[in-house]
Amino acid sequence: MTTRFHGRIDWSGGRDDDGYTEYVVKHMVEAGVADGPAQILATAGLPRIGSFWNFGNDTDARVWCWPYARAEYIGRKDNEPHCWWSVEQKFSNKQETSGRLKTCLDDTFENPLLEPQKVSGSFVENQRDARYDKDGIRIQYSTGEPILGSDAIKTDYTRATVKIEQNVAVLGLSTVAAMMNRVNASALWGMAACYVKLSRFSWERKIWGTCAWYYTRSFEFDIDPDGFDKTVDNESQLALAGKWVDQGAGLFYEVKEAASGVLPAVSDPKNYSRYTDKSHELSRALIDGLTGLPAGATWNGADGSVGGTAGPATTVTIQKYKEANFLLLGIPTIF
Repeated sequence: MTTRFHGRIDWSGGRDDDGYTEYVVKHMVEAGVADGPAQILATAGLPRIGSFWNFGNDTDARVWCWPYARAEYIGRKDNEPHCWWSVEQKFSNKQETSGRLKTCLDDTFENPLLEPQKVSGSFVENQRDARYDKDGIRIQYSTGEPILGSDAIKTDYTRATVKIEQNVAVLGLSTVAAMMNRVNASALWGMAACYVKLSRFSWERKIWGTCAWYYTRSFEFDIDPDGFDKTVDNESQLALAGKWVDQGAGLFYEVKEAASGVLPAVSDPKNYSRYTDKSHELSRALIDGLTGLPAGATWNGADGSVGGTAGPATTVTIQKYKEANFLLLGIPTIF
């Protein structure tokens, strides 16, 4: 019958006084009663000479399978048509001695998985419309309207990029795919959370020696100097339904649905309408997000009740990207 590999039955290991590592593993092989050691040692599934130690969750790429192998007959039960053998093999990283067979890892000088990660970077320049000047003052016309689409407000905008290249035994494609176009969940490389985004990823499978595979992964991160969470003015064509009226003591914003000096619910879209300015023309306004009123407006209720004054214009924070823990990729924390 054809010999069959049945898996590991024993293993052991340690280091000698010179620091060399040695492991011994035994596997079970099923064979016919007429099969001998030569056929047993040729059984498919047994470790190949030169392959590195990799059994279950136990991996050590620094040692390789030596030519040594011993097949030992165990026996058979009753009149079964098959019998059992154990095969003992040795893995070690001892220096090569004269006459020892060359292993499949001898074509390289070092383990590529132990190579330090390569880190590089650059800066990429773009342009964008500025919303605020160098002093943080909103850029607008004298009428209060924002300046949009003019070459005068185009500013240079430079992002840093970081490229990291690493060699790994397992590609981990599903883990990386889940982190693409996400930002750092916590501080990284001196940057606060949400300042670093994984934008590009490439990989290549390579062979080490003649029998061991590994992967080279390349990550490219973009760094936004202002963070990827963006803040914009709370400027809208809508406001709480109302109009500007002259009540003798000046212009007041008369809120249609206010009752007894209480504003309607800001969270209810039905309480909003197109905003008209003090000339009763359709326009846009900076809005106090807490009241839904034009920023700084003094208001009264349409029922004649006395109201109050809206707060300053608020802003809206836009969080475009989900967060991820990039340290799970094994990238360096400092460089």
